[in-house]
Amino acid sequence: MRFIPDRISEAIKISLYPNFVSMELVIMPAFKSDNLPLSDKFIFFDPFADIKNKTTQNPDKKIKDIETGLRIFHQTVAGDISFYFYKGFYHVPGIKTYNSTNVTYFYPELNVYGASYQINSLGGVVSVEAGYYDSREDKKGSDPFIDNSKYKYLLGYGRQINENLHLGAQYYSEIMSDYQKYKNNPVPGFPLEHETRQTVTLRLTQFLKYETWKLSLFGFYGITEKDYMLIPEISYKMTDDLMLTAGGNFIEGDKNYTTFGQFQKNDNVYMRVKYNF
Repeated sequence: MRFIPDRISEAIKISLYPNFVSMELVIMPAFKSDNLPLSDKFIFFDPFADIKNKTTQNPDKKIKDIETGLRIFHQTVAGDISFYFYKGFYHVPGIKTYNSTNVTYFYPELNVYGASYQINSLGGVVSVEAGYYDSREDKKGSDPFIDNSKYKYLLGYGRQINENLHLGAQYYSEIMSDYQKYKNNPVPGFPLEHETRQTVTLRLTQFLKYETWKLSLFGFYGITEKDYMLIPEISYKMTDDLMLTAGGNFIEGDKNYTTFGQFQKNDNVYMRVKYNF
């Protein structure tokens, strides 16, 4: 397997701490897309698998295309509350043009407005997040090649079950705006998305033998798409500087085009040796 190196993103961060609220502003002058799976190394759903000539247009390096993110937050005894704003682009490409021999991808413009709240409750930490993804280049929701605007929600809960066992769980939902317009403009060969997509995740972490052993299980389950991904892992800390880890990624789904189902032929196991010096 070829490893995909992490991309370095250049950014300027400005933090302000006035009396009532705190603010963080991040400016990213150079656009960097998400690291996506490579079709020559992974098996996944690709409606353009037979088209070899594929090009991608990145955002222009102009002042108007600089990505910016703003967080305004306040900590109280009752909990932590934050508000977010982002102006930039989708980091997964949409389709600008295509025909039987050529496909041109590009990164549509995007605004995001969101808020989050975190509080100690129910014997652990409860968090709530909500956001609106404003698809600036598909305001009417009628372009099938650009993501519609979406409302996204996340509920989280984490707690220490006992001294050595930790539980974390999340529920995620996204609701597509202008769904009827999206359904009225289908593209042959492309499966229709659901109006509402829901996913739950669970993480269990157990430490043994004075924390020299770490057992963990992280799982995703797509409630809407009926697919899942399980990541079991075991680590052994031989010394303060040497750690051995083994784990796997196991993926399954009813359909070959859903979020996890499309990767069901890519199950794998791995081993890692980490030495600090």
